[in-house]
Amino acid sequence: MRILTLCVVNVVEHFNCLQHVINVIQNIEPMKTPVTSEQITDRLFRLIHEGRLEKNDLVQIFEHTAAILNAKTLSNYAKDHGKSYNGAKLQKEKAEINGVKFIIQ
Repeated sequence: MRILTLCVVNVVEHFNCLQHVINVIQNIEPMKTPVTSEQITDRLFRLIHEGRLEKNDLVQIFEHTAAILNAKTLSNYAKDHGKSYNGAKLQKEKAEINGVKFIIQ
């Protein structure tokens, strides 16, 4: 029961943090419905260059995005699923960010 409670608390914390990030971004500039990832990326770069969004905000966005995608490094995915590193490399849903490969679940 304690493990279930900890899991629920963790999910609620992630949701609350993500909601906070969304609120911060919307308070900076009211958000129009983004159509493409390019528009989102352009908006983030613009806010950073204007000094209205800081690196810590980006770290939170990255952390929450990784949580939503359930992204894990190849080695962590292999450990969690009892596979070898080479076995983890065979997974279809992969992404590479700055030279680090992630499994997207």
